Amino acid sequence: MTKEQFFSELKQSLEGEVSAYEVSDSLSYYRQYFEEEMGKGKSEQEIIASLGSPRLIARSIIDARGIEDKGENGENAYDNYGKTTDDSTQEEKGFGTLQSIGKRVVEVAITILVLFLIFSLVRALLPLALMIVAILLILKLIRR
Repeated sequence: MTKEQFFSELKQSLEGEVSAYEVSDSLSYYRQYFEEEMGKGKSEQEIIASLGSPRLIARSIIDARGIEDKGENGENAYDNYGKTTDDSTQEEKGFGTLQSIGKRVVEVAITILVLFLIFSLVRALLPLALMIVAILLILKLIRR
């Protein structure tokens, strides 16, 4: 097996199982690994033999992705998030967990700010409203 056959088989085994970003990232990782090992004097055949089957590597990547993406209820969140139906990649959509935590923090901060402003406004206007109600009651009593 040649280096290009190794990458072709790895790519083929990953496509349809993980996102396009994950396929690209995995191929980049193993290409860099090959370069480093060849820089140490190893042949393509030695590197391929040490790595093992590209299909086995792909299965490990797919299984690892499934473990990382398990939701609270045990469902694979990747089924709904990582696989895209359009041409955008997971990187373009953002990494869900960090992005959703950030959105939640912003939502909570805005909610607290709005409640604080409403409370401050009511607190400032309450004495004025009480005085107006008192004056209206006095005027109503005087007219009688």
